[in-house]
Amino acid sequence: MDEMKQGFRQETFIDYITSPAFNRSFGHDLISWTPGHAKWKSDNPEDTVSLRLGHAFHLGILEPERFAKEFVILPADCQSGTKDNPNKGMGANLAAFKAQCEANNQVIMTQKEYDNIKEMRAVVHSDQNAIDCLAQGEAEVSGYVLDPEYGIWIKVRLDWLDKQNKMITDLKSCADARHFLFRSSAFDHGYDLQAFMGKYVAMQLTGEDYGFQFLCVESKGFHGLKIWEADEEMLQTGYAKYQKAMTLYKQCLESGKWPGYDSTPEPLGSPGYAKEKIGSMAIYD
Repeated sequence: MDEMKQGFRQETFIDYITSPAFNRSFGHDLISWTPGHAKWKSDNPEDTVSLRLGHAFHLGILEPERFAKEFVILPADCQSGTKDNPNKGMGANLAAFKAQCEANNQVIMTQKEYDNIKEMRAVVHSDQNAIDCLAQGEAEVSGYVLDPEYGIWIKVRLDWLDKQNKMITDLKSCADARHFLFRSSAFDHGYDLQAFMGKYVAMQLTGEDYGFQFLCVESKGFHGLKIWEADEEMLQTGYAKYQKAMTLYKQCLESGKWPGYDSTPEPLGSPGYAKEKIGSMAIYD
């Protein structure tokens, strides 16, 4: 913490996630799950397929040169198994290919995954509104601020920072970009908290009010593209989550305790749709 300094900076994603500061992902887990779950997840990060493809998507759109260097396609002579799962069983040359990729700090992806990223990139580069979003600025910018109210360091990772137009653009690969579905997904995944923290850090560092928008590209089938702005309503729920998460985080830091569930027995009940579903069930003699 003593070495941390306020400001925007360029750093690797590994350096960002290992820096000891509060971020949106931890805050979201803290209030949507439990402090115990949030801390365990932070201490035991997983390299999942979705995270790997998400990183590939970001690089493919924002930093294509890095994408070409960091991601390689799994060759045909390293594959075996089924058509749907070419990685199952693997080929005889796989071990040598994986060793080579690890030595070069490269990530392996299938031809299908690679082609999908290319298709999504083409959609972004053919849409004028998306082109305007990314016309100028910097990719993958980290921001650090010492929150004066809580005395806690916070950090954000901004996909695209346009200082000239005072705009932060967050790139989202999503299943469905329609308003009613993405709005619910944004709340459930803490994108409102993300938007508030991005704007808050920018304000603390520059003294200026930045906008925040989500550039969404559907990841399967027809790659629909939609840009959603973080409006006042969204920022208010993000701020409420921030206050709750920071208060809880500070309590855990000061006590050294990261509790899980309250184990007190409670009634379970049935979901809200249960009565309707039961009523519609056919009855047979």
